[in-house]
Amino acid sequence: MRKIQLLSLVSALTWSWVAASGNIPVKMEEFHSLSPDLVRIMKERNLSEQDLWSNQEFSSREWKLPHRPLEEFDRGVRQGFWRDMHRHPTLAQTGLALDWSGCRAIRVTLESAAKSNNIITLGFRADNLAAKGRSYYCFEIPLDFTGKKSVEFDLAAARPINRPAGWNRLSGIYLFAKAGGHHPAPCAAMRLLEIEPLPGKAAAPAAVTPELFQIRLPDRPSPNLNHSWPEDSADGPVVTRDRFISYGHHNRTERDLYAYYPRYNPGYVSFSPSGRAYITAGELIQFLDDDGRWQAVSLRPHLEAWAKQQGYAGLYYNWGAQGGDPVIRFDRAGNAYCLAQVEALNRQGKRYDWRTRTALLLFSPDHFRTFKVYQLPHPIASFEKIDGNNPAALERPPVILLSSYGYFDAAYRGLQLLLPERTADGLKLGEPVEVAETAIGCNYHSGDGNIVLSSPDKLFVIWGWLLEYWPNSRRCRGILEELKALHPGETGLSRLWTVDNLAKTRHGRSLPASFPGPEAPARNLRFDVQYHHLFHSRFLPVSSRNGVPTFLTVYDRKTGRKSAPVYLGSAGSALDGHNWGAISFDPQGRLEVIVNGHHNPPLYTRSKRPYSAEAFEPVRFLQPEQGQERCSYGSLNCGTDGTLYSFHRSTTGLYNNRLVMFRKKPGKEWESARTIVAPSKMLYHSWMHKVAINPHNNALYLTYFAVPPQSFWPPDYFETMRFHYPELEETIPYSASAGQLEMKPVRHWESWEAGGMVQLRGGEPVILVSRDGGDTWRLARTGDFR
Repeated sequence: MRKIQLLSLVSALTWSWVAASGNIPVKMEEFHSLSPDLVRIMKERNLSEQDLWSNQEFSSREWKLPHRPLEEFDRGVRQGFWRDMHRHPTLAQTGLALDWSGCRAIRVTLESAAKSNNIITLGFRADNLAAKGRSYYCFEIPLDFTGKKSVEFDLAAARPINRPAGWNRLSGIYLFAKAGGHHPAPCAAMRLLEIEPLPGKAAAPAAVTPELFQIRLPDRPSPNLNHSWPEDSADGPVVTRDRFISYGHHNRTERDLYAYYPRYNPGYVSFSPSGRAYITAGELIQFLDDDGRWQAVSLRPHLEAWAKQQGYAGLYYNWGAQGGDPVIRFDRAGNAYCLAQVEALNRQGKRYDWRTRTALLLFSPDHFRTFKVYQLPHPIASFEKIDGNNPAALERPPVILLSSYGYFDAAYRGLQLLLPERTADGLKLGEPVEVAETAIGCNYHSGDGNIVLSSPDKLFVIWGWLLEYWPNSRRCRGILEELKALHPGETGLSRLWTVDNLAKTRHGRSLPASFPGPEAPARNLRFDVQYHHLFHSRFLPVSSRNGVPTFLTVYDRKTGRKSAPVYLGSAGSALDGHNWGAISFDPQGRLEVIVNGHHNPPLYTRSKRPYSAEAFEPVRFLQPEQGQERCSYGSLNCGTDGTLYSFHRSTTGLYNNRLVMFRKKPGKEWESARTIVAPSKMLYHSWMHKVAINPHNNALYLTYFAVPPQSFWPPDYFETMRFHYPELEETIPYSASAGQLEMKPVRHWESWEAGGMVQLRGGEPVILVSRDGGDTWRLARTGDFR
């Protein structure tokens, strides 16, 4: 058989050969860090760099087009080595014609310039016309050595992606640094020296072993916890008053722009009563020991043990999104509490019944050495989180909020409180307390500020009354028939399904008596909404009249009684399950309130007296001139100095879903929105952002996902992403026709005509820290958690 040697010589973009004997030279310089398919399609369709969404960059509130020559992105190979893998995460050589069907194995010889512990994926492309997308055979190679090394792989042991056609149909050799959830160290550098097919009869392909413990976060735990390399290349703050993070061309995010490679696994931040920092990332809880080194504890053994007790074949851990709050809570005594939402897997590693979704409370009295696992009554659970001014939350086990998936007919649609009590050997959960029988639930995917706050003897809960229409729901169809009977001759859904009409149905009895009539000022705040059409946007005037009615309920711990709900305002302009609120105490105990819409201006109010819901200031926009802000998923935190912070996803002026911060200093008005980070593309992008504040020093920690779990990808952007993440071949955009995924000149940058929505597990979390009250933000390094 022929041996393939990879030499350091310059050659053309694509290269192919026919069957030959002896050694066939394949040069490292023939590997390219820009998708060869992208280049080919551009040539075939006469597209320029300016036609590519992935070659744009958002640099101001105006959409600029500083496109760059494609050659700038094809520099992954230098001096014969694959370098800067964080910036050039894939190399490819295509145009080959290899038949290794007569081989049993391959021997790969490579050279690593540094012991980086990177795990790279060597992929052989073998497209299957019967499969949708591209197909690969893959082998993982750890770069845990320096110098030269040979590794032998049985062909039968290859990991297939998307049903590859066979070893006789190889058309390309790929090197992936980000496949399978791995992330490259910036110091890594390697080169292939030789690939030698070994003749013989290949064994039958190994049966694909299903993954029976799955985590929504695809990022693999870092093999370099506590590494000695720089954690990033940023020279000072990455966000200032004059500068924000702008994702670069071809999906360059923090790991690419700043060589972001922290000594920990990025995730969500929590603090103990003493101010000690903890980071959750998937199954891991991480913290610094007394020597300043990261330690990691895994929840996996405890979750798997619980699943085994239930008789489940496997378990899906829905970390970091709507399900189980990803923060850690402590009480004053140092007991630790974690939440996890899990779901059963069958023996094929597939989820099969939403009714197996379960929220678990994990309790540890000994700093994570042991855990007791408690099953909660509903599948979605969230904590009261420690903020700047709610120390009463530390005096008992944390308050837990409970809800379910209201779009299923059989699911619970309200909001409940659970108030665990400490016992000699663990916890007593007690019975849930219903806050509202018809409400937006808890544990929001983005923003997720507090919706419950503890004072010494009371709990304050903000909630939104919601009857949302789901077309496939028998219950909703029944409500719609009742509405039609009450309003003969009216058939339009938008005119029938309104708050005031629903209030007259039998389901409207759950609407509190404090909800005012349609002429109330709080229900007539006027703004506009933006509707996106194929080649233009329309702005239509609306009001808060049909927004989500938002209330505050007080629960007295001593008497066990609830107050009558107090109406605060109406969120957004429609009955939308994204219109959730958030509350925080100021240092004097007054309630600070954000009422969120969905692509609507956020509203603000505050209580007139400390620890009281009897009277609130009139609800208003954050600033009068900000009535046209289009924001979603607002958080809310208050420092011990009284400064308010609220982070939102914004589409104001331009639909590119950047992440912004509003700030209000004590005695001042709300400041205008400041952009923190902006994607390099238009249309849908969710950040999964959450904010933690350390009450000991008011330091702010903002976590968000650089690769969101759901996003709109234009065709060339998808081409770039599938080049970086080969597993995407099995999750082609789910809401796009074949025509929408064809690359073509862009006629309108805010158009949905080309591309589709992609559903992923999300990944590449980022942590920013601010120690000056939000003026500047840095990538969080290990020293920021001491």
